[in-house]
Amino acid sequence: MKLFYIGCCIGSVLTVIARYLPLNQEARPSCSDDRTSHPTQASFFSLIPLCYRDVSCQKNGYFVHGLSALIYGCVFVFSLQQETLMLKCLLLCWLTMAFLLSMTDLFYFIVEPKLLYPFGVLLWLLHFYFQSPFYWYTGVFVLFCLFIVTFFFQSYLGLGDVLLLLIWGPWLSLYELFLLLAIASCLALVFFCLYFLVKKKQLGYLPFVPFLSLGLWYLLT
Repeated sequence: MKLFYIGCCIGSVLTVIARYLPLNQEARPSCSDDRTSHPTQASFFSLIPLCYRDVSCQKNGYFVHGLSALIYGCVFVFSLQQETLMLKCLLLCWLTMAFLLSMTDLFYFIVEPKLLYPFGVLLWLLHFYFQSPFYWYTGVFVLFCLFIVTFFFQSYLGLGDVLLLLIWGPWLSLYELFLLLAIASCLALVFFCLYFLVKKKQLGYLPFVPFLSLGLWYLLT
């Protein structure tokens, strides 16, 4: 249980980081308070009490923050209970990256570059260090998809989602990549339909990174 408690504490801090790190002015925060849309005006330690300062966020702020902490607690325990050091390091890095980017996508509908690139570099270094299989043809396929999305389907699939797949892809076989996309797409479709049935209206924008992360979780487990 100690590992779970430690993981929940780390998850709470990571949620704060995901909530206030993005600096893109085009981001659409879930709260209307100007203090939440300008995170550079506060120091890191002052961000923690800011999580629940906005009155309009207090209805679900505690629930979202607590749930995300519990989820990362499970991720932390799962990663550190692996048998080998290689699996512990790779899973912890990979799933932490997925967790943080899922949170920024949920909060702001963006794949935060300040998290994407450092974690991407760290993930690649760990894979090279542990001599993981490198599937170059999967990387080529994702590059082709990046070209197609950039010029033809950018309004349907975000460029950040494809860049994330470009970082993950070379360490997955083509079968694993297709399975990841299939799982993520099916989950997103189910969520979209459930939202329409419950709210009686179409969802304007659907964050895709959380569904990619669920698909990754399935592959890694």
